[in-house]
Amino acid sequence: MKDVQMKFSVIIPTYQSKAFIEKAILSAQVKKSDKYNIEIIIVDDCSPDNTYECIKDLSLKYTNVKLFQQEQNGGPGLARNRGIEESSGDFLFFLDSDDTFDKNIFNIVYQKLSDKNIDIVFFDWKYDINSTASISGYEGRDDLTILQYKDKKNTLTEFLLNKIDCSVIYSAFKKEFLVKNKIFFREGIHEDVDFIFKCILYSTKVLTINKQLYLKNNREHSIINSFTQKHIEGYFGALYEIYHILESKNIFYEYEVAYKRGVINIVASRIIRIYNILNNNTSIEEMLNCLYDETVKLHNMTSINIDVYLESKNFKTKYEMVYEFFIELYRSESIDKEEKLKEFITSIKDKSWSCFDLHNSVFLAPDEIRTCCKRYFHNNEFKGDVVLFNKNKDPQYEFNYKYILNKKTTLFKEINRENAPECDGCPFLKFDNWGTPLENGIKYLSFEYHSVCNMKCTYCSDTYYGGKQASYDVEELVVNLKENNAIENVPYVVWGGGEPTIDKSFTKVLGLLDKSLETTKQRVITNAVKYVPELFNLLNTDKAYIVTSIDAGTEETFMDVRGISKIDQVMKNLQSYSSINPHNIIIKYLLLDNNSAFNEINSFVNLIKEYKLENCNFQISYDFKSEEILDDSLEKMCYLYCLLLDIGVEFIFLDDLVWQRLVNINSEKIDRIKDFLKQYSLSKYFATTDEYKNIIVWGTGAQAELIINKSYFFKYVDIDFFVDPRKEVIGNKFFDKDIKSPNILKDIDLPVFIGAVQSAPLIYRQYLDLRFSKDRIIKKLVL
Repeated sequence: MKDVQMKFSVIIPTYQSKAFIEKAILSAQVKKSDKYNIEIIIVDDCSPDNTYECIKDLSLKYTNVKLFQQEQNGGPGLARNRGIEESSGDFLFFLDSDDTFDKNIFNIVYQKLSDKNIDIVFFDWKYDINSTASISGYEGRDDLTILQYKDKKNTLTEFLLNKIDCSVIYSAFKKEFLVKNKIFFREGIHEDVDFIFKCILYSTKVLTINKQLYLKNNREHSIINSFTQKHIEGYFGALYEIYHILESKNIFYEYEVAYKRGVINIVASRIIRIYNILNNNTSIEEMLNCLYDETVKLHNMTSINIDVYLESKNFKTKYEMVYEFFIELYRSESIDKEEKLKEFITSIKDKSWSCFDLHNSVFLAPDEIRTCCKRYFHNNEFKGDVVLFNKNKDPQYEFNYKYILNKKTTLFKEINRENAPECDGCPFLKFDNWGTPLENGIKYLSFEYHSVCNMKCTYCSDTYYGGKQASYDVEELVVNLKENNAIENVPYVVWGGGEPTIDKSFTKVLGLLDKSLETTKQRVITNAVKYVPELFNLLNTDKAYIVTSIDAGTEETFMDVRGISKIDQVMKNLQSYSSINPHNIIIKYLLLDNNSAFNEINSFVNLIKEYKLENCNFQISYDFKSEEILDDSLEKMCYLYCLLLDIGVEFIFLDDLVWQRLVNINSEKIDRIKDFLKQYSLSKYFATTDEYKNIIVWGTGAQAELIINKSYFFKYVDIDFFVDPRKEVIGNKFFDKDIKSPNILKDIDLPVFIGAVQSAPLIYRQYLDLRFSKDRIIKKLVL
């Protein structure tokens, strides 16, 4: 294409533009070049002032300006069509009369146009520093990767989902391509929406330039900053045109879901904009009625049925909630529709979908950073352990706070766009006032940065024993997090992954964190094969606690499950670790097919007695690869729990892997479990709804919610209120009950259930530190 001189045409529609048109013209002027030349096509759309005469004078000054005038006012689209017809360039640029180009735009585009088959060039933009209106929220485009056409169908789908900028001014188009495919602008406003869609649909090759080549002047009264019924009608005109194009090509069915979601997004975003921009009740009423009428008209003119689509969904975005409420309200005979809609929008304005881990947690893995460690099943697919970025898949990766925050923010946005398949079906997502990710710093920091282990457990994988070392400097990352004030108030630091104690950085980073974090208690998940004096010192000063899985009662089963024959060494090390502060030790038993026989459970309990570990905490878990706990396994789990209580164990809890996999806990199942335990004289350790009528629950987190929703016990026991020491939640409601300070417990003598899993032993210790009676804690098995 560069064998002959290239010609660029700049098309500028004008309407009352005399105050700024010369600046636009000047930005399109370049020094004479033997590589390309520029023509400027200005089409005046019947300006009522003397804009046309002003430009006519300017055309004498700038000889590459060609001026035309429409016979009647028809909007910017028709003026651009005239510009296309009158142009003679190879590539056409569209410039709004109050904006400007970067001085290097033509040179950069020319240098990049090495392929003669390019149909469209997409580039980035920024605001002009002289913008007269306040700039809101965003600048530039984030769709250039999508526009690289790695998958055309995906690009069109993303367009329909409103993820591609529809403005023609941030692109250049080959004229031959536009004419050949009869791509022109529709009359009205938002005419570039369907124009860009047609360009993407019909083009075969495009070029993206990640440079800000267009300068946008954000003017107070420009089209983009005004909002009228014509804007609503114009966008719906674009939606109908897109539908018609897809139907005429018999491919609408391929894009139907994306189209429906796009319509929902447009309707909901316009509702929110109406309330944000307009303050006149009459105007709001007229605009909302217009929006409803246009929505109904689109449904009648097309084959879409959004009602049925929304009824089939479990997860609904904020826009879908707004759309659904709006349509139901305006179909009804309700009065004060505008006020009711405003109240609803206000009630969800600051809410979004997220989870605790996305907003608060960072998990360090050997060559990636994860944002959670939760695991669950969705549509028979095992999901979880969501990765923020992986150095082998993300060429721009950086192991630092700024990049972690950027990736979390992106995932947060995509979840709320319903475009994060890695989080589909996650039971931990909640629609709530989350704020922005990490705005209060990291609340849960997990060190799983290597997979070197001296065991090879049957339920583990290469992720934990694959022999990988960290591909980044862990100490340097910790320092970076500290410098960004991200860990100064972190309440939870967890060591896991492979075996943390055998890594050369372990004691160094453990000590660094201990010095940096005055009140944080580090949690070390260790197999306890290796004894670490530095860890023992932290256990004794109450600055750490450990979690160790035993998962066996005999040497043979320990070898079978853990891949090493050192059960006695592990038990001796646990005995040493627990010699001063046993409450800082959690002993875990993960039930599997090969370790749940009665004799194995009995042998495990006997080991606990032999090594005098009854004052430690005990965690009962379940195989995370199983989707649910079968009845036989549930009975063995209950047997283990009650047998530990029978030997005087201080504190036991079922973890989240258990609660997630409990299904159909009904009265028949509860009766069977009680009868089963009765055979072994253990039924007295099973909590019944007959003995607990009113209780208090300590805990208001996701795990408390999980336990209450899953258990049979809480269907029939009345919760008086919840307690939580966190100041930010005291005074709020949880399950429609008050959340109060733990201090209230001294005035009310009711049983207390600890509604937590991993943090349950810490809460139990907090409770005891407040000098409340142990007898009030419900230690019996709750199902």
